[in-house]
Amino acid sequence: MAGSTKLAVRVRQMTPIEAAWLAGFIDGEGTIYNVRSVDPRYPGRARHSQRITVGNTNGAALLRCNDITGVGKIRFVKAGPLTKKPFWKWSISAWNDVRSILQQLLPYLVVKRELAERCLADAD
Repeated sequence: MAGSTKLAVRVRQMTPIEAAWLAGFIDGEGTIYNVRSVDPRYPGRARHSQRITVGNTNGAALLRCNDITGVGKIRFVKAGPLTKKPFWKWSISAWNDVRSILQQLLPYLVVKRELAERCLADAD
């Protein structure tokens, strides 16, 4: 479509069981970022950045996140001064992917439900 600003969504449609599992995993181990920033060169123009991340020492759990959503990056983080053990981190930062995942997880989120709702509302 010429002139269209819609981006393709790559996230697969999760089953209710997959969505409930992922929501519980993100509620307990993950982070939903919803950051608003302003570039000093452009006062009054806010930029929103949304991201989902989950860190865990069990790499297989993060592979499952990747498998059931079809998106995300997994990277290994070495132990350092702030972490006692090395761990794996799964992250999604493309807005269309974040939105699709949050929309599917919303009915199952408990701890991070309000944050997910704000994230979806702020980007619209």
